[in-house]
Amino acid sequence: MRLNLQGKMIKIGFFNDHPPYTSANPIRDSTSPVIGLEPDIIDTMAEYFNFSVHYIHCHNRSIMNQMLMDKVIDFEIGGLMMTYHQHLRMNFFFTHWMDYITFGTRWSMKNSTSFTLLLKPFSYQVWFLFIVVFIVFIILNKFKIRIIIPIRIVQHRNRFNSQQYRSSIELNLLWINLSLLFRQPYHWLRYLDTSIKICVIFWTFSALILTTFYSGFISSILAIPIHDGITTVHQFAEQCESQNIIPLIRNNTSWANVFSHSKIDVFQTIWRNSRLINDTEKELRIIASQSMMNGDDRKFAMITARETLRYFRFLFGDGSIYTPPDGDDSTFYPILVSIPVRLSFEYDHQPFNDLIIHLQAAGLLERWRNRQLIRVQYLDESIDSFIDIYNDYDNNEI
Repeated sequence: MRLNLQGKMIKIGFFNDHPPYTSANPIRDSTSPVIGLEPDIIDTMAEYFNFSVHYIHCHNRSIMNQMLMDKVIDFEIGGLMMTYHQHLRMNFFFTHWMDYITFGTRWSMKNSTSFTLLLKPFSYQVWFLFIVVFIVFIILNKFKIRIIIPIRIVQHRNRFNSQQYRSSIELNLLWINLSLLFRQPYHWLRYLDTSIKICVIFWTFSALILTTFYSGFISSILAIPIHDGITTVHQFAEQCESQNIIPLIRNNTSWANVFSHSKIDVFQTIWRNSRLINDTEKELRIIASQSMMNGDDRKFAMITARETLRYFRFLFGDGSIYTPPDGDDSTFYPILVSIPVRLSFEYDHQPFNDLIIHLQAAGLLERWRNRQLIRVQYLDESIDSFIDIYNDYDNNEI
């Protein structure tokens, strides 16, 4: 039987500075002061289990945690990380999202296009083998001409005699294969010896594969802007130690606590050079504005959840915030995002956990996350246009 709370009022404490999990509702006349992935989860729970919701804004997470322990609120939302120490003071629903703590910096203004770009499609081992192959061609050419027999060229019936014709097209295996590599025609192939023809045929197929791969790879590199940014946390720590980057960490967050107490060298290096902040969006706007400023040597980096950085990159536009590629080397550690519940909550947690599992399996959580990313691109539009876009997105769901 489905759990029925019979319209009971559930008080939700929220902290709206951690999008896309929670953020302030731009529609002032809306019944809900907060929107995001987690408010969507709460609204679904309220409809399914028949309870009403009262949102209470909290100025910071410390106050929100204290209100939960004092039984002023029942749940917390705000992209909160489940840790062992917090689990001793409060319960948690089933983890609904796994995020990763990483860093975001400004885009580099340097143009990385250079002649070395032409070497990128192949590794140095491939280029070395290229040189070896052409050296072999030179040796074979000398061996054929000077040691075995003179080149035999089929009699060509024209105004040139055989000696003139031979001297005009004297065979050079290196030149022939180099011409085929660059897909240039060589009109005298039919006059070559059978052994040379076999060598040229194998080289032609090899050259076709190599040039096709090279042209496709170099076209992809030229089509996509190249950014020589920091790609690993170790490179990031080195830049912080050299004071080329000032890392920014939000105060009163779980990752600020992790960095301050960690014994890992990389974490300690970053923490020694870090600066605590109180407004994530404000500092990210500064970082994004520096991407458009030439000659500004100040370089800040924000350490926060990857989903938050992705959200603000959508908000500020392309080329505003650089985040490293996804991977183990580019993240500090994963976080389990869950909804905290007060210890004395009188209802069984299992129905709530089962609902979260079903929402995950149905792909609704990813859909709601994507909806926040789509919505943020239209924040500068009129409210009416925003409502139309928001409703169209809902009407088109599968």
